[in-house]
Amino acid sequence: MTGRFNVDTTSDRNATKVLSCFVMSGSHDLIASMTRAEQIEYFRTGLDFLKEEYPTFHIVDCRIHYDEQGLPHMHTSALPIHVKEDGSKSFNVSQHQKGKDYFRGFQDRFFEYMKERYPDKELERTDPNKDHDKKQSVKEYKENQDLKHELEQERQRLLAKGERLKDIDRQLDSAYEQSEQAYRYNLQVERYCQEQGLSLVQYEKQCFWADRGYGDYPEPERNNPDRELAQQDRGVEPTLDRKERER
Repeated sequence: MTGRFNVDTTSDRNATKVLSCFVMSGSHDLIASMTRAEQIEYFRTGLDFLKEEYPTFHIVDCRIHYDEQGLPHMHTSALPIHVKEDGSKSFNVSQHQKGKDYFRGFQDRFFEYMKERYPDKELERTDPNKDHDKKQSVKEYKENQDLKHELEQERQRLLAKGERLKDIDRQLDSAYEQSEQAYRYNLQVERYCQEQGLSLVQYEKQCFWADRGYGDYPEPERNNPDRELAQQDRGVEPTLDRKERER
């Protein structure tokens, strides 16, 4: 088209939107029932509808997206050229999309157009009233966003708590293993004392002198998991039993 184009910003702030974008897709079953060539033809039919719906619009770009996750879909961008009564032209989308029910009517016309051209596909129109009922007010949307934020914070708190519980569980497992080792060692000591006819006091006395290199090394004390650590804490070199000293 030729002529002078002016951006009309005198009244409706939507008039400053000088690029109109449309997205077209279809149900999974519909797209899956078509070959690639049939899908391209299907989207071309949708483009024909836009040209009939907006005869004065200038199509700037139209692309079919196959490289994104989900269903193939078509993006169309157009300049909303409006011709005034005096013949002058301007970019003004609001002059073509008037009325609160405009887009519902737009969807109805699009459905009838595609249904007429694809009678064998048994196309179905989503119930507009059902979709309308799902819309939220600004207040409801903000409340839902706040709730989502609170739920996310609670989720993060529970995850952190779960990690702390796992750490406590690991500590308990370690303490249990240590107690098991101590229990097994005490059984060895008790059995050794019974075999040697020693009391626990006598056994502990033997251990005392054995640590200093005197006398025989008590058998259970060789396997005491805490003895070497205790000696290291006191700065005492680990002692050898009699056989090892004789070597």
